[in-house]
Amino acid sequence: MNLMRLRNFRKIDKIISFFRFSNCGACLSKMDEEIWIAVRIFLFGIIALLATSLFLGLYGSSGFTNNILVEAHGILIDVFVISIIMNYFLKKAERRRLLRRYKDEIDEVRYWESPEASFKIRSKILSLTKEGIHNVDLHECYLAGIDLHHADLHGADLTRADLTNSKLSGANLQGALLIKATLIGTNLYRADLTGAVLNDTELDTANLMDSKLINANICGARLAGAMLDGAILEGSIYDRRTTFPTELSDLQKRESLGMFFVNN
Repeated sequence: MNLMRLRNFRKIDKIISFFRFSNCGACLSKMDEEIWIAVRIFLFGIIALLATSLFLGLYGSSGFTNNILVEAHGILIDVFVISIIMNYFLKKAERRRLLRRYKDEIDEVRYWESPEASFKIRSKILSLTKEGIHNVDLHECYLAGIDLHHADLHGADLTRADLTNSKLSGANLQGALLIKATLIGTNLYRADLTGAVLNDTELDTANLMDSKLINANICGARLAGAMLDGAILEGSIYDRRTTFPTELSDLQKRESLGMFFVNN
C-alpha cells in the first residue's frame, strides 16, 4: 500500500512539474489577466482532483476508469460546443470595440481643418467600409483632397462636410446626406447619387459627368460651373434657388430630362 502511494505521489509531482515548467504557462501568460486567473483556477482544480484520486488509489478500479472515460467524452463535447459559442460572442464584442474606436477617432478630428485630419478620417472611412459600415457619420468633417474613388458610402451623413477637390469617382453615395456640403472641384465622375440630398450644396466646377442623380434633391444646390454631361437627372427635384450650368438653363431642357421644379 505504501509503495502504491509513493508511486501516486511521484505521478502528482510529474503533473505539477509539467504545468510549472512547460510552455503552456508561457502561452497562457499572453492571455488577458481575467482569463489567466480562470485558467489557473481550472488547472488547480484538475491537479487537486488528480491528486485526490491518485492518493485514494481510485485509478486501480476498472469500473471507475470506465466511468471517467465516459465523463471525459461528455466534457470534451461540452467544451467544444462552449468554445464555439464563446468564440462567436468574443469576436462580435471585439468587432464592436473596433468599430467604436474607429468612430471615436473620427470624432477626435471632426472639426479640424488640416491635411492630417483628412488623411486620418480617410483611413477610418476605409476601415469602417471594409467592416461593412457604410452609413458613416462624417458631418462637418474636413475631407478636402482625399481619394475615395469607388468607396461605398451609401446613407452616409456628409452634412456641411468639406470635400473640395476630393476624388469620389465611381463612389456609391446613394441616399447620402450632402446638405450644405462643399464639393467645389470634386470628381464625381460616374458616382451614384441616387436619392441623395444635396440641399444648398456647393458643386461649382464639380465633375458630375455620367453620374446618377436619380430622385436626388438638389434644391438650392449651386451647379453653375459643374460638368453634367451624360448625368442622369430623372426624378431629381430643384427649386428657384438652384443654379445650373448653361446647358441646363432652359426649362424645357430640364423637363425633358425628367427633372421636377418644386416651389419652396
